[in-house]
Amino acid sequence: MSETMTHRVLIRCRGHVNIQASHTKTLELTSDTDVTQRGSCIVGVAADYDTDALAALRGPVRITLACGDQSETLFATLSPTFKPGDPLIIRRHPVPQGNTLAHAANKSARDLSREFVAALQRPGAELTVAIEPVTTTDGDVTHQGMLYVVSLPIGNPLDLSPRMQATLAAADRILAEDTRTADLLLKSLGIRKPLVSCHEHNEEMRATQIGAWLRRGERLALISEAGTPGCADPGYPIVRSAIQAGALVSPVPGPSAILAALAVSGLPSDRFAFLGFLPRTRGKRLQLLQEVADTTMTTILFETPHRLLEALADCQEVLPEREMVITCNLTRPNETITRGLPAQLLDQFRALAVVRGEYTLILGKGRPRPEQARQTTTGEQEQLLIELLRLDCPTKILSQALAALHGIPRRDAFERILTLKATLVADMPPDLNDEDLSPTATTETLPPGGSPPTFRRR
Repeated sequence: MSETMTHRVLIRCRGHVNIQASHTKTLELTSDTDVTQRGSCIVGVAADYDTDALAALRGPVRITLACGDQSETLFATLSPTFKPGDPLIIRRHPVPQGNTLAHAANKSARDLSREFVAALQRPGAELTVAIEPVTTTDGDVTHQGMLYVVSLPIGNPLDLSPRMQATLAAADRILAEDTRTADLLLKSLGIRKPLVSCHEHNEEMRATQIGAWLRRGERLALISEAGTPGCADPGYPIVRSAIQAGALVSPVPGPSAILAALAVSGLPSDRFAFLGFLPRTRGKRLQLLQEVADTTMTTILFETPHRLLEALADCQEVLPEREMVITCNLTRPNETITRGLPAQLLDQFRALAVVRGEYTLILGKGRPRPEQARQTTTGEQEQLLIELLRLDCPTKILSQALAALHGIPRRDAFERILTLKATLVADMPPDLNDEDLSPTATTETLPPGGSPPTFRRR
């Protein structure tokens, strides 16, 4: 198997008297001009190199270090996570790590010869590091790619973090839900990158296409128009395809309309469900709201401006007593947060001349339906209720306890106790008929004005 070398990148450094090269897992070059402490992994300071050329390298590389008449050679694999500005750390760790130039190295600082280290410690020592991709004549080599799932601001551009910007600047391609919006954003940041449209109508096709890019070792960034891709936005098929291609997938988290709305809602946030956009048709919308009525956790939904009034009318019909919060334009100067019952909110939004923006609806917890309560009174609880009924515990007391335990209306709890009593009578053995129930006293022996007889099993 023959080897060829292409795209050679040079890093020029200086040595330093404090270089010890004793670290057993890493080897590092630093852009700092001085090393004030004993450097266990640093072998070169004041590193100078072409950042774009280094970031363009992919896959296995040969790294040659030369200082005076001393030299060392090692092999490693460039990390798909590396981007301009990251530390120039070469690790022995077999899998990619963050803040790493290369991994799976066959040498660390401790493996360098002591003669080489002594050369680095001499005054005025200069170190040259040549990094060259190793390719073979056997055909195309598959490299591990990288997919970043990048969250963008949901309204306020100041929420764009430095890490988001650095990730977009380092990407080979950017997959965007709306390339026009993405182009404006990149231009404002001074970033020039190829943009590829990726929306709900073509993401399945793109999912197949990105596999080839990732197997070439490309670094891709996936963005939606705002917020986090995959959350009511395109993204799921892209991420699945990247995983199947053997690429690394990493989030660059940031603003989320879902979590932002939940945080300011004042509704319970210990358990919640996000159900995306409400259905367009009323029948399906009512069906979904009925499912929400059966849940006992906070529910978050999205709705468009032209269907908001219809959705609120349906909420009033299905969930009239449910606490509700509606947010719009969060983080923008004109953000709105409106709270109330569905009927109150419907009146407020009907009064507006124009309903604009994309809305987030947060519905508070519901109470268990009677059917749910009946399901919870099975097993040990139901057996306990039956035993209490056999001991003549009053129905009223049992129903009050059941209502308090499950948070259901007393009427429903009372009906449940009556159902259990009927079941108890129906389950009596056949030989326990009316003839087997005898009065403790008969009408003949009752004193005048006495009480009616009570019946007990023999």
